[in-house]
Amino acid sequence: MDSRRFSLTSRIASLVFSLGFYLLSLLIVIRLGEQAGFDANALVQIAISIAALAAAALLFFLHRNPTVKGLALLAQFLIGLFLGVIAKPYIWLEPLWFIPLAVQYGHMLNLPLFVVIASGTLLVNYSDTNSVVAWGSLLEASPEWDRLISFTLCAATVLAIAAVRFLYDGLKKAEALVANLKNNILKLTRANYDFQKYAADTEELTLKRERLRISREIHDTIGYTMTTLRMMLEAGTDLISTSPLMLEVQLHKALEMLTKGHRDIRVSLRELQERESDRPRGLKGLSNLIELFSKTTGVRVLVEWGNLPWHFPAAIEEALYRFVQEGMSNALSHGNATEIRAHFRYDDGRLIALLTDDGVGADMLIEGMGLNGMRERIESCGGSFTARSLRIGFQLEAHIPMQEEQLAEDSLAHRR
Repeated sequence: MDSRRFSLTSRIASLVFSLGFYLLSLLIVIRLGEQAGFDANALVQIAISIAALAAAALLFFLHRNPTVKGLALLAQFLIGLFLGVIAKPYIWLEPLWFIPLAVQYGHMLNLPLFVVIASGTLLVNYSDTNSVVAWGSLLEASPEWDRLISFTLCAATVLAIAAVRFLYDGLKKAEALVANLKNNILKLTRANYDFQKYAADTEELTLKRERLRISREIHDTIGYTMTTLRMMLEAGTDLISTSPLMLEVQLHKALEMLTKGHRDIRVSLRELQERESDRPRGLKGLSNLIELFSKTTGVRVLVEWGNLPWHFPAAIEEALYRFVQEGMSNALSHGNATEIRAHFRYDDGRLIALLTDDGVGADMLIEGMGLNGMRERIESCGGSFTARSLRIGFQLEAHIPMQEEQLAEDSLAHRR
């Protein structure tokens, strides 16, 4: 159970607990008051006082303003002192008023302040051992042994509440630490994604520049070779009638020039081919993305590739890549997921992608920047996007149209 659910559950339980104790004390005091000889006016005053205790407790748990909560606590403390005289001969009544007050201290105050104030209240309640006349009756102090048992019960309650508060504070600190670690992991993961994208873009730019350089070399080689050959052949036409022997020499030189140019062009083309980008795309790129996320975050990702083609068009690849990337990040950051299932298939001209996690769902789905970004990318490819909360977990679904012609053209482009 997380700290928010723990806090809500404990508040509800504490409210029911406090009202129940006050109601029980009202029934007991009325019965004992009749035995002690209290008249009707005294019983009405006592009943109103205990009802005020219950009203103050209800106000404490339902109101969010700290000032109002503090006044409700103060009211209960003062009323408890007023009613404390009834507990002179019946000291075991004291816990019925003290314990609800201590529970509320535990909700509002931090741990050290709770221990100080609860202990002070406990000592005040049990410090007076003198007899007192109240509502026309003499109320003798309880025997020492009864006072000790009642005091021990209240002190044990203070210790128990302090222990629960200690565990609750520890839970909140642990959640804050986990949230901070998770946030750092997501930042590192996204930074890694951005770095990969930067590296890929830089590599692509470098390759373009290299291709341009090699293209210029090929152009220069062909241009030089063709120009020289044209000049040599023009000179050879003049030697046909004047010097056949020199024509033969000229033709041999032209052949050597052509052979050398052909060799230089082949070298340049081979270099261009060898420098083609080997950056993973398509299924390989998605597989690397999922593997990196799982290793970085510790979240288990189960993948079914189905009949998904090895390559697909650039726009669809980008939309699908971001769908998977953002979906996994959301499952971790918003859903606290420990396992993600990814399913892909190609069916009737559509690429279908499903991401399902075992994390926390959403009672009310509000699409933020991440989900809107996924929707926009997928719809820009003519597809549809759906996000839904499940009984356990959350699911994202994308349908992207992709025809056989696109697959064939993309596959041919990769072969080239």
